[in-house]
Amino acid sequence: MEKKEKSRVKFYILLGLLIISISASIFFHFYGKNLELFILNISQSKFFISFYMLLFIISSFISIPFLTFLGARIFSFNSALVFSVIGNMISAVIMFYLVRWLGRDYVKKSEKNHPTIKKLRIEFKNHPFKNIILLRLFFLLPPEVANVLGGLSDMSFEKYFFSSLIGVIPMTLFSVLLIKSYQWGNHLLLTITAFAFLFMLIFPMIYFVQLRKVFLGKYHKHLKSANKLLAGR
Repeated sequence: MEKKEKSRVKFYILLGLLIISISASIFFHFYGKNLELFILNISQSKFFISFYMLLFIISSFISIPFLTFLGARIFSFNSALVFSVIGNMISAVIMFYLVRWLGRDYVKKSEKNHPTIKKLRIEFKNHPFKNIILLRLFFLLPPEVANVLGGLSDMSFEKYFFSSLIGVIPMTLFSVLLIKSYQWGNHLLLTITAFAFLFMLIFPMIYFVQLRKVFLGKYHKHLKSANKLLAGR
C-alpha cells in the first residue's frame, strides 16, 4: 500500500472512531441512566477506583460524559479532584497520540487544497498554551475537540500536556465543587461555582470570536490578492 493511501486509510479509521465516540456521547446523554446506576451500585467495591480510571481510558475511544460529576458524587472532595484530573489527563494523552498517529499525516497532505487547515495548525503550534487552555475551559465543547486539534497540530507533547493540565485543573475543580456544594447545601459556594462556570464560558468565547475575525481577515486578504492577480492577466 502506498504511503499516501495508507495515511488516507488511517484518517478514515480516525473519522470512524470519532463518529462512534460522538454517537456514544449522545446515547449516554439520553440513555445513560442505567450505566450511572450500575456505577453507583458498585462504588463500594474495593476495585472501584481502578474501574473508575478504566472508564476514562474507555472514554478515549467511546465517549462517556459526566465522569467527573459522577466521581464527585461518589468520592470525597480531594479524592474526586485527584482521580478526575488524572483520569482526564490519561484520556487526553491517549487521544493525542491516537489522533497524531492516525490523522496528522493525511491532514498535512491536505493543506495544499485547504489553506484554513494549515493556518489552524500553525496557530496551535505557535500558541499552544493559549489555545488548548481556552478550549479546555470552554466547557460547551467536548474535550475531544482540544485532543483532536492538539494531535493534528505540530505542537510538542510537552506543551500539549502542560497546557491541557492547566486547563483541566480549574474545569475539574469547579465541576467537583458544583456537585459537592449541592451535596453540602452550601448555597454561597454553589453561587460562586456558577459564576466561575459563567466566566469559563464567556472568556474563551470572546477569544474565539477574535480568532475567527483574524482568520476571516486573512482569508479576505488572500482573496483580494488572488483577484488582483486574475485581474492583471
